[in-house]
Formats: sequence, C-alpha cells, structure tokens
Amino acid sequence: MGSRSSDSTAGSLAPVPHQEPGAAGVREERGDELEVELVESGRRVSVSRDEVQRMNPPRFSKAEDMADLTCLNEASVLHNLKERYYSGLIYTYSGLFCVVINPYKNLPIYTESIVEMYRGKKRHEMPPHIYAISEAAYKSMLQDREDQSILCTGESGAGKTENTKKVIQYLAHVASSHRPGPAGPARSTAQVLYVPDPERHSRESQCSPVQSSPMTVWRITILSQSSPVQ
Repeated sequence: MGSRSSDSTAGSLAPVPHQEPGAAGVREERGDELEVELVESGRRVSVSRDEVQRMNPPRFSKAEDMADLTCLNEASVLHNLKERYYSGLIYTYSGLFCVVINPYKNLPIYTESIVEMYRGKKRHEMPPHIYAISEAAYKSMLQDREDQSILCTGESGAGKTENTKKVIQYLAHVASSHRPGPAGPARSTAQVLYVPDPERHSRESQCSPVQSSPMTVWRITILSQSSPVQ
C-alpha cells in the first residue's frame, strides 16, 4: 500500500507493508499516525508513520530491473513484483539475479521462436527471461573458455525444476546449432547438452541438486572442453 506524506515523502507514493496492497494518498496526519485512502478501493485506513515507505515515481512502474529503482525498499520491491506478475511478467531482474514468480500455469513464452529471439542478444536488449540468463552464461563460456554455473534457488513449488528444464532447453538448442566464426572454432565447447546421469561423470553439462534448508538449489554447470577441434 502507498501513501502521500507532507515531509520527506511529499509528492511520492509509499508502499506500506503488512496492510492491504496497493497505493494510497494521505488524507490526514495525527501525530505518528496517518489516515490514508486506498487508491483501488477508496477505503480509508490508519497506519503508523513508521510503516510508510517511499514508492518510486510512475516511470518506474513494472521496472524490469529492481536495481534501477530510485527508492529501493521491501515494499517497493514487492509492489513492483506484484504489478509485473499481474501483467503476466513473471521474470524480473534484481541486479545480477533474476527473480521468478511461479504462475502455476503454462505460458507461451518458451517456444522455439522465443529461443531464437534471445539467441545472441545481450541481457539489456530483451525483456527479463531465463533464456537471457542462459544466453549470458553460454556466451561467457564461448568467449572466456571457462566453465559457467547457473543456480536456481527457492522454496518448494517455486519453479526451480521447471526453470532448470528451460535452461537445458535453451542451451541444447543454441549449442547444437552453434555456428563458428570465419576462422573456425579454436576449441570445442558444449555443443550438445546432456541431461545429467549419475552413472556418467564426464558429460559436458551437469545439473545437480544441492539441499539447503529451507530452500533447494539446482546447479547447472556448463563445461568448456579445451581440446582442439579435429
């Protein structure tokens, strides 16, 4: 929830945690309490001034990277994620991280045509997506000739397994159809992505679960092979 204040928060919206979500405007000030009117419902509620947190200007609505927010606080982060989620945007960057909210339904954002849209693109050139993270890791492996890792963390039901599958899908597609430069490849890389098998430890791509209470971590490691291409 948000409110307008006459002091340092003048002219700005401020989400208030632990109350009804949404923005609101200050209608009356009573010492340490504020009476605010919820924008969505028009209902008035009283909140403590200490609970008020500044919200970002409208131009930051549904920000793709929360590191860009002028006012970075818990309420603003949750409000931004909520706005994006209700608009069908389940991926949001937070600096180097990508926050994903499980929609619990199938979305048409994992097709082969979408894969091609992200292929070869820099992260800032496309909307937030697990494919952009995968592309960045794959490109770094090709350029730096070093192994890359992607960690998918979250509580049970957060969507770790499904996003791990999407990483594998993306890497399998772009690696199997990788086109070398004019001079030809200097080294072979993970051109074919294999699903991990406990019986085989020499595969070029590994995906292993690491238990970390109360969350689980899936580690996806892309290995670069340094032997010359014959």
